[in-house]
Amino acid sequence: MKVAPPLCSETVITPEGRRDLWTMPAQGGQPERVTNDSYYDWNPVWSPDGKRIAFYSNRTGKHQVWTI
Repeated sequence: MKVAPPLCSETVITPEGRRDLWTMPAQGGQPERVTNDSYYDWNPVWSPDGKRIAFYSNRTGKHQVWTI
């Protein structure tokens, strides 16, 4: 049986037009910024064990999958 991570993740477009990743407790609470850079980070997905987030980013000049 898979257990959902205790956090939700989402891409937020900042006022500057950047796309950063944020997490927030699934039951509600304070959001926490995960990425804070000039790259476009989007489509976050939790790993099956709930320890890492995989996402697309253009950090190298081309779109690739990254994990944190």
